[in-house]
Amino acid sequence: MSSVEFFYNGTWYRNELAARWAIFLDTIDVGHRYESQGIEYEDTLYCWPDFWLPRLDCWIRTEERKPDRLCDQEARKLALATRKSVYVFFSLIGVPTDDTRSAYLYGPTFDTKADFAGVDFDEMYWWCQCPYCQQMGIQYQGRSARLPCRCVRLRKSSDNKTYTFDSPRLQIAYDDARRARLDEYRLHTEG
Repeated sequence: MSSVEFFYNGTWYRNELAARWAIFLDTIDVGHRYESQGIEYEDTLYCWPDFWLPRLDCWIRTEERKPDRLCDQEARKLALATRKSVYVFFSLIGVPTDDTRSAYLYGPTFDTKADFAGVDFDEMYWWCQCPYCQQMGIQYQGRSARLPCRCVRLRKSSDNKTYTFDSPRLQIAYDDARRARLDEYRLHTEG
């Protein structure tokens, strides 16, 4: 039995998708830590989220396909255990076009009627960039008016739908992540 790890910028990544997301995150300069810590849920159940983004105060998981039931449950538990938002990005890296190349958001809530006690869920979250201060973030459909900087709302009070998910800087980051050559290392394990 063998598994493949990928090397990028001094770090070994468990899979190619995580390494490509690291390239993307480096290109947009949001700051990240790969598998920075395991999170304990219920005495013995651990989760190792792919990325912690300290400047955005959130976790990112990367998946090749839309999250299955297990991934969904783990993301909800992670949001509940840490009281931080969890974005699960799935599919290939690229500029989003609809609900593909998208992310699901699992976020802590104080709504006792939420589906999963204390965790909200939403979909179609995309990277976006403020056209004024250049801040990067993850917002519903890539709407930069929703970024914490509030620049777009302050300048365009009537426009809540300034979409910047395809800004030139983000397009470069998506292209860099897709086209990068990665070093592979095949690990052989007994099994």
